[in-house]
Parts: sequence; C-alpha cells; structure tokens
Amino acid sequence: MDLRIPKLPKNEDDLEQISKELESQHDDHEDVEHIVAELITSIQDLENRISQSENDMNKIKEEISRIYLVLSKVVLLISSNNEDDKIKNLKDLLTLLK
Repeated sequence: MDLRIPKLPKNEDDLEQISKELESQHDDHEDVEHIVAELITSIQDLENRISQSENDMNKIKEEISRIYLVLSKVVLLISSNNEDDKIKNLKDLLTLLK
C-alpha cells in the first residue's frame, strides 16, 4: 500500500496523473472513473466554498472600512470646537450610517 501523502489536484493534468496512478493500482476501470468523478465533484465543491469565502471576506473588509470611517467622523466630531464643523461631521456621520 502506498503511504505517501496525496496532493490536491490543481488542474486537469494533475487529475489525469491521479487517474493514471489509480488505473495502474486498480484493474476495474469503472471504479477509477467513479473515484475521479468523485474527486472532480469534491474539487468543484471546494472551489465554490473558496469563492463564497472570498465574497464574505470582501464584505467584511468593506464593513471594517466603514467602521473606521464612522470612528474617524466621531473623533472629528468630539475634537471639534467649531459648531459648523460639528454639524458637518454629524451630517457626514449620518450619511455613513444610512
């Protein structure tokens, strides 16, 4: 039995290499096709999960940026002595929070 750590296929060539290795180890071609089909399905599922995670990460980055903007307006509001500046910062803050 081969005890090497399997690598995840990154492209079609990797899948073909895995398929050839499996075919050399197994006599039944249908079993190999089934295993390769399962591998492809698993890879597609992983790609979908990665894509969803990247989308979620981008949304989180946008929200963090928005929080920093809100905090900067709050700091400007607190540190301002001029009433006109306070009103402007309050309006900006309101716009950011909508």
